[in-house]
Amino acid sequence: MSNSEAKLFFVDPLVCNVQLVASCSARGLSCIAEDWIITTQTKGTSICVWRCGQKSPLYKCRLPESIGPIVVSPDGAYCFGGSISGILYSWELSSGRLIRSWNGHHKAVRCLGLTDDCSYLVSGGEDAVISVWPVLDLVDADDVQTRVSEGHSWTQHSLAVTNVHVGRGGLCARVFSSSLDRTVCVFEIFSKQLLFTIACGVFLTSVVTTPDESWLFVGCGDGGILAVDLRTNDSASNMITMEGHSGVVTDLLSVDQGTILLSSSEDGTVKVWDVSSRQCVQSIDLKEPVSCLAAVAKSAHCTNVNEHDLVPFAPLKKFGNAVNADDNQLSAIEEDSFQPQFLVDKITTEKCVSVYSCPYFVGLELRLT
Repeated sequence: MSNSEAKLFFVDPLVCNVQLVASCSARGLSCIAEDWIITTQTKGTSICVWRCGQKSPLYKCRLPESIGPIVVSPDGAYCFGGSISGILYSWELSSGRLIRSWNGHHKAVRCLGLTDDCSYLVSGGEDAVISVWPVLDLVDADDVQTRVSEGHSWTQHSLAVTNVHVGRGGLCARVFSSSLDRTVCVFEIFSKQLLFTIACGVFLTSVVTTPDESWLFVGCGDGGILAVDLRTNDSASNMITMEGHSGVVTDLLSVDQGTILLSSSEDGTVKVWDVSSRQCVQSIDLKEPVSCLAAVAKSAHCTNVNEHDLVPFAPLKKFGNAVNADDNQLSAIEEDSFQPQFLVDKITTEKCVSVYSCPYFVGLELRLT
């Protein structure tokens, strides 16, 4: 992955405009409930919290080291981040308190995922290890002195894990992983077993399934997207290649109840695919490498922002024993920090995502070369 500066865009498929919001790192993007976005920076050690519809961050929280991937629990109570040193962090969003930090991987953390019931955190790293952590141990503020115990780990990959996708089902959920070793592995959390492996001809960068896990989509290094029908007994022999990108596929996103697939690539395009036909129905050329996709449900707050509304969380603290975190609570951004601007007037409607009537904002994170 490039270390060049990245940008975060929002694409409104209903009114067809593009809005530059922030700079952030690859996979360093997550949603807090429906109205808030949290991002990590490619350069620097800050985490920014944004509100949909605003062009400046509410908080900019400085941390001891650079954070890469980040994920927020579905209820918006906790936030988890992985660093380039392999350390994992957990915060309580309501107070901003750093609950725990622990050594999760021997190398940089590349990806994070949560079960739908928030019972387990799944992390993948450049050390080729996938680890599963009980969330209850990670958020227990009354027992922070006890060493975090790893639930279990999988070491079937031989090269860096590039992405993990956690399906539905809580404890019984399946974990799908992609790796630079050209394989997709499917695990089950409850049994701790490897269910099956799919071998591919190129290195893999991303993986996602439809909500019912009937289809598996894998982003490849040659620009192709592999579609695998998981309803058959021999999934590996039923792979379909969806061609359209000319560069490495960097991220995949399933939206609209699994009927639409979005893909981003280093060739500077975002493509919209119809899952039933596996055909590309829309292509957006942003002319710059795109490294990450995310979606948040549109709400009234995204268009009607009131600066006096109650903020349901606090700035993230730098240290676990911090009582006064004034160094993290920035009501105003420093003059030398990144100043986002709106680009709606500079981008034509041909470059905007139009996913029929799907009520989603799609965040596009672009890496500038």
